[in-house]
Amino acid sequence: MSVIPLKPLRLASLFLTLAFGAIGTGVGINALVKSNNDKDLVRNNAPAGATVTINTDDIFDSGAVMTVVCGLITLATLVFFPLVLISRSPKLSNLTLPLQTGIYSFLSIWLFATLIPVTDFFANRQATVTAFVVYHKIDYLRLAAILPWFTLLFSTITSVVSFFAWRISKKTAASTSTAERSSTIDEVDEKSPVSPISPVDEKKRSTEVSQAAV
Repeated sequence: MSVIPLKPLRLASLFLTLAFGAIGTGVGINALVKSNNDKDLVRNNAPAGATVTINTDDIFDSGAVMTVVCGLITLATLVFFPLVLISRSPKLSNLTLPLQTGIYSFLSIWLFATLIPVTDFFANRQATVTAFVVYHKIDYLRLAAILPWFTLLFSTITSVVSFFAWRISKKTAASTSTAERSSTIDEVDEKSPVSPISPVDEKKRSTEVSQAAV
């Protein structure tokens, strides 16, 4: 009977990946919306006749990509988590292990690639405005720059756990297949009839023995 390899560990990693994936998506969307609201507020409060240009394309674009990746991680986990949680589908869960490993590895690398610039912009840059807005003093940007690192951590863990579970599943399947083939061969050998020696053959053999003795 098929079993789900590393089930408790996979459930824990998938749960944490789902939780922080959802959190990363939420804080990312919140940061993008409030960033636009803040820019509108600055423009609306500018003196009459003044033109205010606010350039936050660096962190805004990177943050948008980061939010999308967190959303994809959340979506993938919503699909794969039930396959491990519901014990009636161990075969389907094991069949998707290569896919899970590939998806989480790709999304983890992508998220890491977006978190580097987001974190750098958050710590070292500022929006190009008449009155500078320093990123690391804004609470919602702090959440958006820090919490997705936990999403990366648990997504990477899930990728590694899925890979080892896939290897265990392949070894188990290979052992089961070998055992089934061996059992089938034994059954065939047991059912094969032993050909009896006919009287003619017995007489012929006796004659050959007598001639050899002479």
